[in-house]
Amino acid sequence: MKTVVVVPVYNERRTVISVLNSLRALGDPLGEIVVVNDGSTDGSGEIIADWAKGQEQVIVLSHPVNRGYSEALLTGFRHVLDKVESGQLSPSDAVVTIDADGQHDPSELPGFLKTLEEQRLDVVWARRDFSLYPWFKRFGNRIMSAMGSLFAGYPFKDVESGYCVFRIGALGDALRYQNRDSRYSLSLTLAVALARLGYKISNDPVASVKVFRSRTRIVDGLWDTLAAANAWAKVTLARLRSRPELMLRLALGALVLAGTLAVLVLIALKRIYLGLDSINNYAHVWYISKHIYSGSLPMHVQNLDNGAALTYPYAFVPWTLAALFYPVLGDYAVTLTMVLGAVLVLFVVYRAFLGSRAWLLMFFVLVPFFLQGLLNFQMPFIWALLFGYLYVWAIEKRSFVWAFLWLVLSAGNHLVIMGPILAAYTIYVYWREPTLRKSLIWICVPALVPLGTLAWHTLSVPTVAENSPVTIFRIYLMTIAPRATLFASPFAFRKFASLQCVGARYFMGWMGACLLLAGTVGANFAYPGYSGLLAQANNDYQEYLKSDAFVTGAVYRIVESPGHELGQYYSIQQGAVLSNEFFDESYFRRDWTEASYRCYLSAKSVDFVVLSEDYLQRYHKNEGDIIESLRAQGLVRLIYEDPRGRFIVYDVKAARSNFEKHSVQECIGLENGVK
Repeated sequence: MKTVVVVPVYNERRTVISVLNSLRALGDPLGEIVVVNDGSTDGSGEIIADWAKGQEQVIVLSHPVNRGYSEALLTGFRHVLDKVESGQLSPSDAVVTIDADGQHDPSELPGFLKTLEEQRLDVVWARRDFSLYPWFKRFGNRIMSAMGSLFAGYPFKDVESGYCVFRIGALGDALRYQNRDSRYSLSLTLAVALARLGYKISNDPVASVKVFRSRTRIVDGLWDTLAAANAWAKVTLARLRSRPELMLRLALGALVLAGTLAVLVLIALKRIYLGLDSINNYAHVWYISKHIYSGSLPMHVQNLDNGAALTYPYAFVPWTLAALFYPVLGDYAVTLTMVLGAVLVLFVVYRAFLGSRAWLLMFFVLVPFFLQGLLNFQMPFIWALLFGYLYVWAIEKRSFVWAFLWLVLSAGNHLVIMGPILAAYTIYVYWREPTLRKSLIWICVPALVPLGTLAWHTLSVPTVAENSPVTIFRIYLMTIAPRATLFASPFAFRKFASLQCVGARYFMGWMGACLLLAGTVGANFAYPGYSGLLAQANNDYQEYLKSDAFVTGAVYRIVESPGHELGQYYSIQQGAVLSNEFFDESYFRRDWTEASYRCYLSAKSVDFVVLSEDYLQRYHKNEGDIIESLRAQGLVRLIYEDPRGRFIVYDVKAARSNFEKHSVQECIGLENGVK
């Protein structure tokens, strides 16, 4: 393999000869050195010309005026490509770029060339050792590398490095889409073009930096970002023209992702989003924030289920994060934390499991259970899912310390769901990869200590004790099945994309279509939470909460439809104590006998019952009839009726005051007349 080195020079008279001598001293495998004098005004051109005299393998090219780093590189590249056209070089030969300011060490070049050959790469993009760089330059590089990675679809760690090794054929292909540039943007645009064209790149080799030199400005970063977007667009359009089926796939993917973005935006615009599980999040964040800024971290919510409801560990991370910003953003802090979790899930799935392929991300978005999680505002699960994917990613990257952290965060934030899912994944990896068994044991055994404590704490919630084991198990299966399917879907899509057999790909596609159809139709996922995208969160209880009929500190049973529990939220903010948690299993929206209802009121120490008109119309349960019957007996008093007919408030203290105390489960089994 022949190797050509391109050295752009602009006003580097103090260092350029030292760099050139170091390159010349390498001998094999170095071939030609192409020095591009970019209109230097400090005498660099004359010094280079004197040094190059009599050296056949040194070519000096000059710009009459300074045209910028990118144009200097392009001049050198065009010279190399001309030699390929004339047959003097092969597309499999290498071209190297190295700076003339002395920051790069030429002695490291043979190692980079060895990496190129041994790993059969097309590009070695040496990332710099930033130990000499100030923090703001390191931060700026991370920002630009992240932007470059976004457009390239490849995880660059240092996209702006000037120390690179290219196969000439790959470089020439990339330059067909980017044949001119300004200042320093060529590095970024080449990175985007090469990655999007599918060439094999490594950004892992590290190049030491001998001196810190930087001429870039903030405006260069802005220009480079635009240039990267332009390079991505050019390559993408060229590929679309050559492959019409890719154009259709991209169009469908863009449509699906645009729809997902629209859903996220509509959610983000809501101060309070009315999803099936949303008010639970808003209420807990409000309560946690109030106590955090009072100097305490509460473990129970005194306003829920007579003070027996837990604050943590469920949703510890998202609820605490939103609570920290609640004093500034109010309820928007909860909404935006939910949107942030969903965006991070999409980003991690896209980067870690789908190989930055947008069309596969489209399949993930189409899985009904992801959209269900968004529309129903399942914030704890979305964040636990995020940490679960990060756990898998860390295992695949053999980063076991991070794997331990993500495992604890994922299972800890939603132990009942993500705990078994991650346990199943870990067992699968333990079985399939014997070399990881010892590491998995070191990860999981210590994790059992905090997770075991959290499990005991989590299962002590009142909702578990108040429902029968059969009911809990049935609800659990209905909950974990779709979420496990969503968790597993990126792995299925990744496998689908890796299949080479056309028949196998069609089979996987057919199976995927059946899964989507079954999830959408068979499991009754008609997305009932979609109405939250358009509904407004109005405080219908404002007048009542300000009236004398409202009693601060009293225990209320407020019966509303799922996704419309605003009355409960606004009531606890005014000091009410609810008889239930914000879980469907805790509401007991059911038909009652008179005895079982009075028993329930006694078991939960209910002072007031609030029945919403929306609930009565949608559920057709007999609670309203039971209350009216008790009212006729003088055991219940009507104390407030909303002027617009939206809800009715009853005083039920007399109905439960002389009723013997039972557990909720015992109350459910009572027949009428039994006391």
